Amino acid sequence: MRSIPMMGKLLEHIEHSGFMGLFGLRWEYYVRQIVALVFSVLFVMVSTTCIGAEVLGTTHPNPTPACLEALKHHITRLQAGDNDFGPFIRDLEPIAAAGDPVAKFLLGAVLAEANPKESIKLLRESAMEGCIGSAGILGEILMPDMPLEARTWLTMAANGGDEMSRIFLAVHYLTGDSQTPKNMAEALAWARLAKRQGSPNLSFLAEQLISRIQPMLSREEGAQADMIFTKLLASHPKRPDYLCGQSTP
Repeated sequence: MRSIPMMGKLLEHIEHSGFMGLFGLRWEYYVRQIVALVFSVLFVMVSTTCIGAEVLGTTHPNPTPACLEALKHHITRLQAGDNDFGPFIRDLEPIAAAGDPVAKFLLGAVLAEANPKESIKLLRESAMEGCIGSAGILGEILMPDMPLEARTWLTMAANGGDEMSRIFLAVHYLTGDSQTPKNMAEALAWARLAKRQGSPNLSFLAEQLISRIQPMLSREEGAQADMIFTKLLASHPKRPDYLCGQSTP
């Protein structure tokens, strides 16, 4: 899950930037925090073998033993205070080249700032192979320059259970953009779904978003939001976590 300082920064930008501050944080915090925080949470998931569920109607990718070993080695280095990602990148590159979608997810996240072209390639491949977390990151990377493709990935991730993608989708509906007509009822419904199914920190962020949306709604929009939320709950059951199933563990 996200750190409390990360949550405070997000909420500060929501408060002072009219929701669009979320997008100002897209890469400064969104990807950097994934890279900085994902591994300790993934270690728990690896230890408890949170793999083997289904997503979007197909069995999601399981990490190969080599990928799990590379991840454990990197966690050990992080726990020892070594924040150099170079060895982890070198460990992941041959595993990703051999076709492991989870290695592509991890490598794509790590390379998002240093090598965006390679990151996008890896994340596209990983998302096509069932890693919803990859689709979520990809949607935000592509939004400024390729909004149509970005919206497709973001919607796929939100429908597949990615928590942060649901929050970003709610913001897109709230503010409107070239691919998302402004729709307050949809914004509230997706924020409510993020709150209902999200991890504690992201649920808290969703609650702050809800508290800002609700006063803006008319009675009719509120009733419409209730109907949309009911449908989302019925069609989007909470799915078990898996190793590349969240862009923001």
